[in-house]
Amino acid sequence: MLTLFFILLTLKASFSERPVIILHGITTDAKPVENLSEWIAHCGFANVFPLNIYNDLFSFENLYVQIEGFKKVIRNITDAYGEATLIGYSQGGSIARAFVELTPNHKIHTLITISGPLAGVYGLDDLTHGYWKYLTIKYFYKICYLSVFQNLLSVCNYWNDPYQQQRYLKRNIYQPIIDNVVPHSRSLQFKKNFLMLKRFVLIGGPDDDVIDPWQSALFGFYEDNSRMIVNVTQREIWKNDSFGLKSLNNRKVLVFCQVAGISHKQWVQNQTVFNRCIKDWL
Repeated sequence: MLTLFFILLTLKASFSERPVIILHGITTDAKPVENLSEWIAHCGFANVFPLNIYNDLFSFENLYVQIEGFKKVIRNITDAYGEATLIGYSQGGSIARAFVELTPNHKIHTLITISGPLAGVYGLDDLTHGYWKYLTIKYFYKICYLSVFQNLLSVCNYWNDPYQQQRYLKRNIYQPIIDNVVPHSRSLQFKKNFLMLKRFVLIGGPDDDVIDPWQSALFGFYEDNSRMIVNVTQREIWKNDSFGLKSLNNRKVLVFCQVAGISHKQWVQNQTVFNRCIKDWL
């Protein structure tokens, strides 16, 4: 009987009760994160939930709408299992980060973002090519910063044109809000919610062929009116600790993991990335 007790105790210890929730990227569904889900399960996590909502064309919906939809599912999981690890890939990284900020008592222990447009994007490498790409980048703000498209199109919510910063700050209803760089009534609550995290892991690299600039995955971005990169520690969001990023770093719970040689689609297909950047932080 005592032997059986120790066997059951060992089995319980070999599986983590903390759920892991995974949010997929734009233009797709949960299928690309299947390998990631399996690797996590093989590490002893019994409850892995790759969420299969806002798929394909529905992934272009306004991000606030998506966050509310994801929030209902995430809340059901955390109410049932307790504190969770939340992983967001690509656009899912922005959604995961915003979910944490917008949700009091969110019960997210660890947030992991994988090549997410955390500081916004100024490019559509996965959707446009050649001269069309040039025209799109140069004039996309004329569409994106119209209120109708802010309310309709997810990409417009994190479109951050370094040459149109006044329009961006005035008309973008998402990215400057969650960055806490414009005044709004919930800024203190956003920061309080964000600081509830026990750990935040950011993953990105220079060979990503979708996120532009790739440094956005690590909260770097273009300098105003320039294509010069400003790394996160030189940006105002860090210096002013606008939503708590610097505070997490001071607590030594902020992890940057930069990996070269990985294209955008490979981030959740490459086991080296998993072993190096995700496995030890789950």
